[in-house]
Amino acid sequence: METVVGSIIIRDVRWSDRESLNELFKEANRFHVKQKPEYYRLVDSIVSIRDFYLSVLSQKFAFGRKRLFMKIAENNGKFVGVTYAHSVERGKHE
Repeated sequence: METVVGSIIIRDVRWSDRESLNELFKEANRFHVKQKPEYYRLVDSIVSIRDFYLSVLSQKFAFGRKRLFMKIAENNGKFVGVTYAHSVERGKHE
């Protein structure tokens, strides 16, 4: 599914996006480490191949409590944003 906002297209993630997204996540990670090294550490991959694969699959199938969500924002074919969420079901409150 695509949504157009001005010149920006917001769409579901595709398997072919993985490398570019990994670079985008790494850039964000470097920024966080530089700003708050006491809280963050450098990592090679933010989203595992398994989680990325599940986020692509979950667009078509519901995985219940392991549902993953990822959207890409593009401007003229270039990634300008991404959102990633992993929802979990919590136990009932007593």
